[in-house]
Amino acid sequence: MHIIFRIFFAFRSKRIIKPVSGVLGLVFVFLFGYLHLHLNTQKRNQDHLLNEKDRIVAYEAIVRTAPESKARSWKIQVEVVQIKTDQWKPVSGQVMVYVSKKSIDKVPWLYGDRLLIKGSPNELTPPANPEEFNFKRFLSFRNIYHQQFIMADQIQLIDHAKRNGFLYYSHQVRAWATNILRTYIPGEQQQAIAMALVLGVTEGIDTDLQSAYAASGAMHVLAVSGLHVGIIYAIILVLFKPLKRFAWSRWVIAVISILLLWIFAFVTGLSPSVLRAVTMFSFIAFARPLGWRTNIYNTLAASAFVLLLYNPYLIMSVGFQLSYLAVLGIVYLQRPIYNLIEIENRVGDWICRLPVYP
Repeated sequence: MHIIFRIFFAFRSKRIIKPVSGVLGLVFVFLFGYLHLHLNTQKRNQDHLLNEKDRIVAYEAIVRTAPESKARSWKIQVEVVQIKTDQWKPVSGQVMVYVSKKSIDKVPWLYGDRLLIKGSPNELTPPANPEEFNFKRFLSFRNIYHQQFIMADQIQLIDHAKRNGFLYYSHQVRAWATNILRTYIPGEQQQAIAMALVLGVTEGIDTDLQSAYAASGAMHVLAVSGLHVGIIYAIILVLFKPLKRFAWSRWVIAVISILLLWIFAFVTGLSPSVLRAVTMFSFIAFARPLGWRTNIYNTLAASAFVLLLYNPYLIMSVGFQLSYLAVLGIVYLQRPIYNLIEIENRVGDWICRLPVYP
């Protein structure tokens, strides 16, 4: 009994409670993350395509990404609904389908379309050489374990999307915006650059131009990400700056900012890089009218936590890792670098003193 009382009074001490509660919190987050990852790993499903031993003659699938143009094929990610062996039976799983460009010039299938694909998807194989890029592992982080190379005559459209979800309309708006840019901007390369800068569509940019951007260190400009979202958010704040004198303006600016940022994400097809940036800036915009002191480190952690709740495999994405590491590096090094450099120009000094976040 004496030992129990000593433990009880020891835990009542603040010095003990704080570290113990911190450790328990970290353990809880770790266990929750592990369970969440386990539930989001599709290959653990009993009806997964990996567990099928019979020979597949054909399968029915739903298009889950916009067709992407490659050098010799069109790449489409599809979700398998059912397969045909000796009979039709329901299964789950994702397949990366490559349609040869020799058989078709332009893919007519859209997000949400239901397709009948002949043939059997092949399970991805590990690399044959040591230290070679592991494409199988890369796709496994997207819950894709099969691929198939086919001709256009092996695909038949069963039906267009009956339930047009949020992503369907996002892809439709992105296609509409792409057509608008192609209409008003002359030249294929000029169109490709405009679509990359505004929408993040990099399909039309040739290899030489990409190499030129990479050599100049400006390749990141062609990928719509936090830079573009930050510029849009800064423009919004500048445009609505005259309203700051009104007490009611804080919430109005916050709501409009968040709405416009998510509209931009919607137009760009809800790409992961844009989602990361828009989520982070949404936290910042929401904290301003509440009068909270927005610590950029907490904002980054909160946005990462929300995105990992949506898809825990995002943490294995190189783009996700580099995006957050880049922002952390900028935030951490901006002030020390500014203190080391003496800028005599007033405009240059004002620009360097600007915070890296609103």
